[in-house]
Amino acid sequence: MSQDKYDKPDAHPLGEYVHYRNAKAFLEKQFKATAHEIAMWVRVGAKFGGINGYPDATLHQNPALFSFDDSPADNLDYLSPLVRCYFRQSDLDVFRPKDRYQ
Repeated sequence: MSQDKYDKPDAHPLGEYVHYRNAKAFLEKQFKATAHEIAMWVRVGAKFGGINGYPDATLHQNPALFSFDDSPADNLDYLSPLVRCYFRQSDLDVFRPKDRYQ
């Protein structure tokens, strides 16, 4: 993981989950990924070559998968919901994107 940690604490004291901002910094460094590209990877999920996100990983030992709200008002804003998203560090370490969304 990058040395550039953000103020948002990671979810698990042992670093199992990291906050979106830390994951974003990692993915930017590894792949020159943009926030829009990360959002697409989260939307498609690991099952289809993306990466899984987890909301409220600080509150649950086994958090549910993150999903975007598909209501019409939220379809325009898919970046701000990612701020409540966490990622497993082990997933980030082995992630190799199948598709790039530039």
